[in-house]
Amino acid sequence: LIVGRVVAGIGVGITSCAGPAYIAETAPAKVRGAMVGIYQNNVCLAIVAASVINHYDAEAKNGWRWSLGVQTILGGVTALGMWLLTETPRFLASKGKREEALQVLTRLRAGNEPAARRELELVVREIEEEQEAGNASWSEIITNPFFRNVVLIGCFTQFFQIITGINAMVSYGGTLFTSLGVHGLISSLIPNVAFLLGNTIGSFILVDRAGRRPLLVWGMLG
Repeated sequence: LIVGRVVAGIGVGITSCAGPAYIAETAPAKVRGAMVGIYQNNVCLAIVAASVINHYDAEAKNGWRWSLGVQTILGGVTALGMWLLTETPRFLASKGKREEALQVLTRLRAGNEPAARRELELVVREIEEEQEAGNASWSEIITNPFFRNVVLIGCFTQFFQIITGINAMVSYGGTLFTSLGVHGLISSLIPNVAFLLGNTIGSFILVDRAGRRPLLVWGMLG
């Protein structure tokens, strides 16, 4: 179980970084925020589904084996599906494969080659600007105010998001509501469904309308 936990943790950690990055590099700009939000929304949906499965497996003989087995099946299907994905246009362009990048982007844009070509030109321009700027050294992350501020904002945003206790609520919310007299499946679903609804509203309805900063501010206040 410990080895499985470590392997699963490594896989989830890699996917948590690569998944949103892949979506961001392939989704159209006007819906990019919502598309990246779908990733986290699916995580929330999976947590709700896991709560239901675990509730009914809790009293079954060797039920815990079924709970662990389900994620193995879903993980295998997902891994097989990854082979059907193409590399992102941005990555291909950064490696000098612009024709291949154009083909992939055209396919992603429903065959609209003129629009794909214009979008690729913007991507190539961004890549060239990044290459001209060069790579920053590790010391510049501390000494250069621009890099330092970017790193601090990213780190503290994640830190304060976690320190609000949301992970504890997801993990132990069922126990909390049970101690308050709410029993059965409802005790497990209340915190997870609330998490799912909040993420759905934020990612689908507000992220491309209200902007990122207001959602961060109000999300932290909540």
